[in-house]
Amino acid sequence: MIEFVADRDEGGQRLDRLLRKRYPALPLSRIFALVRRKRVRLNDRHGQGSDRVEEGDRVRIFPPPEILPLFDSAAAPPASAPAPRAGFSAPPAGGFSVVAEEPGEWILLDKESGVPSQPGSGIAPGESLVERLWTLRPPRGSFRPALAHRLDRETSGLVMAALSAPALRELAAAIRDRRAGKSYLALAAGRMERPEGTIRLRLERVSSARGGAKNLAGSENGVEAVTRWKLEEQFAECALLRVELGTGRMHQIRAHLSAVGHPLLGDDRYGDFGLNRRFRRDFGLRRLFLHAARLSFPGLGSWESPLPPELVRTLEALRRGGRE
Repeated sequence: MIEFVADRDEGGQRLDRLLRKRYPALPLSRIFALVRRKRVRLNDRHGQGSDRVEEGDRVRIFPPPEILPLFDSAAAPPASAPAPRAGFSAPPAGGFSVVAEEPGEWILLDKESGVPSQPGSGIAPGESLVERLWTLRPPRGSFRPALAHRLDRETSGLVMAALSAPALRELAAAIRDRRAGKSYLALAAGRMERPEGTIRLRLERVSSARGGAKNLAGSENGVEAVTRWKLEEQFAECALLRVELGTGRMHQIRAHLSAVGHPLLGDDRYGDFGLNRRFRRDFGLRRLFLHAARLSFPGLGSWESPLPPELVRTLEALRRGGRE
């Protein structure tokens, strides 16, 4: 018999998914068979795959002898979880710094531009933000630290991550219910005719000619998307904006501002490529000018991230060229 008691991070999960996480070497078909043949008990009754397991629940498994080795081999930590390394605000993997942390609950990171949020196609092992986080805060039990939201690879700034399953559920709910506050600083091409505005254009995810996906703004088949902006500083050819999201869609700020004729400077997917080349030459802008500058969660706090030095230098060069 195999027996365990669900810990805090495992509470609220389906029984079949919990077994898959606990015993990754065990094929899903085997898990289904164990449940179907009533070889899994949850507390004092036969467990169903859809049952919710709560903290403190006792799970007992009565596997046939031929699959017992699968449980033994699965007891080792997942191979994808890197070993712990020393360091706090500047982990060996680099790419981010730690802004604030509630030990065992959540950790707030300040991500550099060029670091992808999650693993994916074309991303080397260990390169993503969440994998780098695992080197700093290794997995505890069956839970691996997870990002509560994402930033585009080219975007810098504040990202909240959960260090426990309950914290992840609470953070995700705050974001989903729009109780979390997020604002960005963005440098957009052109002159803004008003001091502030709201963009309401549906976004449809389509394949990009340059590879990957992008959002097509204004499509009847798209999903609702709302972006609010406020003018912070107007220059001759561009404007510094404070941007807030009414919805959270992929590339939303970039797609919306491009659709209304104000693409972000340094944007290699939605931007003005000729203007990007000129700003790279004249103002030293070598990345997307989009920074997640403020983040707040109810009951946790509110934080700000200063503009990275390379974006500050671009603004200083623009100001020397003449502010309007």
